[in-house]
Order: sequence, then structure tokens, then C-alpha cells
Amino acid sequence: MKKIILISIMTISLMGMSLFSADYKDAVPVLKVMTTSLEEFILSMEKAEDAKGIVSALDNYSKAVVEFAPDVRKMMKKYPELKDETTHPELLKPFTKKMEDLAKKLMKLFGKMAKYGDDPEVKEANKRWQKAMSSLKEKEKKEEETKEKEE
Repeated sequence: MKKIILISIMTISLMGMSLFSADYKDAVPVLKVMTTSLEEFILSMEKAEDAKGIVSALDNYSKAVVEFAPDVRKMMKKYPELKDETTHPELLKPFTKKMEDLAKKLMKLFGKMAKYGDDPEVKEANKRWQKAMSSLKEKEKKEEETKEKEE
């Protein structure tokens, strides 16, 4: 579970970092939604006192990911050169720091998630969350395959 969460956070972080630059102003609203959603998820996880709270946090974040995923994919399609971290402009440094800080906070919550990991509702919410996170890449891959077939 830790590995999936870490990979998911890194994916969102990289996508977010890829979207922010003075030359990419149309990406800023997407970036704000991504960052805000992650912050809200972390706050919800910190406040969760039982399995029900964990389920709520996971489900709310899953819904947010599903909502912003199409915009993220559009931006990544529009700016494919930003998939390479070495090409990110200097303006990304503040955002990179923020995402690193959020990832650290989330890492500290693994114990809380694990505490309720055997709960059936938490397991189901975790599956929904994993599906939402994996859809970021799956849909991108499917879109690329569809485009290749059309060409």
C-alpha cells in the first residue's frame, strides 16, 4: 500500500510540476485544483479518527482525481516536453517544494492507514482510490493507442 501511495503522489507531483510555468498559464487552474485536492486529502486523513474517516478521505480524493484527470491529461498532451524533469523551468522550484512537503505529510499518515487497512470498507475505498490514480496513466495510454490507430 505504501508503494502505491508513494507512486501515486509522485505521479501527481510530476504532472503538477510539469504544468507550471509562466509560459503555461492555462495550466495554473489545473495545478491549483491538484494541489488543493491533495492538501484536502491530507487534512482529511489527519483528522480521521476511525475507519469511516479513512474511507471518507479516500473516497473524496478519488472523486477529485477523477474530476481533474482529464484536465491533467490535456495539459500533458499539450506540453509533452515537460514530462522530462530536466526541462522544467526555474519557476517550478516553489511548487516542487510544496509537493515535496505534501508528500512527506502523506508518508507520515501510512501508519494511520495501515491501522485500518483490514477494515472491509477501507479495503474497498482503497481499491477505488487505486483505480482513480491508475486511471491517470491508463487513459493516457489508451488515448495514445487510439491516436496511433487513427494515424
